[in-house]
Amino acid sequence: MEPKIPAPPAGMAGLPFVPVMFDGLAVTFYVNGQGRMAYSFKATGLHAAPEQGAKPGRGGAKDAV
Repeated sequence: MEPKIPAPPAGMAGLPFVPVMFDGLAVTFYVNGQGRMAYSFKATGLHAAPEQGAKPGRGGAKDAV
């Protein structure tokens, strides 16, 4: 089964990048072929970050620790 690659949301005016929030984010650390520590990221979802000054509703930061 091919992994689903989501399209990022539209950019915000005045920012050089697109702020996003991830659901189910996992980081895996490993040692690569050159003996250096490396890592990979996997997420179950991707969505637009709230606008600056917006307060998330109930459950808005559900993955925050």
